Amino acid sequence: MKAELAARLLPTTKGASIPKSGVTGVTGVAGVPATCSKSLKLHRLRPLRLKNDKLANNVSEGVVEPVAAVVAPHEAEIEERKGLAMGNVPESYLDAWARLQVQRPFRVDEARWRQTIDDGGRFLDRWGNLASEFGWMPGNLFDVPGDGKTGGLVWWLEGAAVRSLGLEHAIAAGGRVFDRTRS
Repeated sequence: MKAELAARLLPTTKGASIPKSGVTGVTGVAGVPATCSKSLKLHRLRPLRLKNDKLANNVSEGVVEPVAAVVAPHEAEIEERKGLAMGNVPESYLDAWARLQVQRPFRVDEARWRQTIDDGGRFLDRWGNLASEFGWMPGNLFDVPGDGKTGGLVWWLEGAAVRSLGLEHAIAAGGRVFDRTRS
């Protein structure tokens, strides 16, 4: 197998073209094998330049800062939160729980984020070990809702307490049912 592959690749090192067929035995749209007529060449990238022509001075400066910066939590903060929760939160949820507490998701307002942290803490205190035994994954609990998805249980609670927990469902105090297979 390796010898066959090496034999097929050898012509490319000499600048020759090789047939592009995708799937063995499949021909191009016109009924002939597709080929690449030019050999591929690598081109050196030039630095991005910003032209400022507002005051007719045509100043060109290199871009030195990103246009938008994503604020990432410091790993030290995450590790500190994990350390505080260790012993009270099952190991499988420590990282997701710490990250939820340290950084508010982009599309979530401050009040909803704080409520979710409170709901998550109450859930983990009462049901965390059982959820872990039942095989609930961190995403089932902590995934942020969006793009038509419900998100994890702690986002779904919205201030309600969990009344009962099963292998696939959680029931809130008001009777609402959360199906973890749909989160």
